[in-house]
Amino acid sequence: MKWISLCHVGGEQAVVKELQCIKNPSTEIFSGSVAFTATPEEIKTFLISTQASTRLLRYVSVSKDITGINFDELHAQIDSQETFCVRADMVVGSFEELGSQEIASEIGEQIKRTVSLSQPDKTVFCQIGSEVACGIDVFGDLSKRYYRVFTNSRSMKGTLAATILHTVPLQGVLLDPFGNTGEIAIEAALLSSDISPIKYQLHQPCVGIPHLEEATKTTGSQIEQIRCFDGSLAHIRSAEKNAKLAGVQEHISFSKTPIDWLDVKFSEGVVDAIVTVPPPVTNRNTEENHLQELFHQAPFVLKKGGFLVVGCSTPQTSAAVLRISHEQGLRVGGEVVVYSGKAAHHIIYYEL
Repeated sequence: MKWISLCHVGGEQAVVKELQCIKNPSTEIFSGSVAFTATPEEIKTFLISTQASTRLLRYVSVSKDITGINFDELHAQIDSQETFCVRADMVVGSFEELGSQEIASEIGEQIKRTVSLSQPDKTVFCQIGSEVACGIDVFGDLSKRYYRVFTNSRSMKGTLAATILHTVPLQGVLLDPFGNTGEIAIEAALLSSDISPIKYQLHQPCVGIPHLEEATKTTGSQIEQIRCFDGSLAHIRSAEKNAKLAGVQEHISFSKTPIDWLDVKFSEGVVDAIVTVPPPVTNRNTEENHLQELFHQAPFVLKKGGFLVVGCSTPQTSAAVLRISHEQGLRVGGEVVVYSGKAAHHIIYYEL
């Protein structure tokens, strides 16, 4: 059987990593989606394990525009007695002039089945970017996290935090020195435990996947210890509360620690990876001292061969990170641009 995992544009490789739980998945990578093959049992394991997927679809088609949607396959997957609705989502790269509702209506008019907008038997979902990925929605919005209650303007989606974590291999001690409301630490704890991101929704009916609650999550993570620091006590308290809601508070060590205290908290060379999204540099807030301190502290606390991953939510932040790291003599290992909606996040990583 063939499926489509939708994800953040630029985050496709994170999904490919997560598909390692499936034997020989035969993947096809597109912009913002990954098509793959899996048995019903394998797809259960993937669904309760995936953290980078925003939705899971039963494959219908991936095409250059909406005229390439395979309506014969849609009619084959929607029984004549079943009702349906169409949902569309516009992501970066889309050249469509119509809005998502207009496109959904246009697609729905070509499906010869009974429409039900309130309680459809099946939902046809189309993600429209540089390609149109179309399929039957299996579960709903996977980007929603039940733990994201105590948030602020810098809080990020759990799927974006998971995508950032998948940028480099992770093992041993993981540190987020700008923990904010805890998304990176919490997603790391979910990654390294048997706790599913959808653990409170396993009873929810799935299209074509019965008895989801019987599935077993698999994890190949080698993360052994997770440290979440922040200079703000309010941020740390929010992160602790969110971790408790996620059921992973016992997997994370929280501490109110300013960035310039890392060399006090850690001995030299004991951290395997620093993964963080620092407060952004903007036109209004040009403060860069926290970035200067990050690149000053990181070489001391990281092991030889350790990774530093910095997520930048503004162009000014990525420019400052690249400049400061060059001044500190650090060589960029790579850079990935991931979009949350149409907002670009530059993920820059270093291997020390």
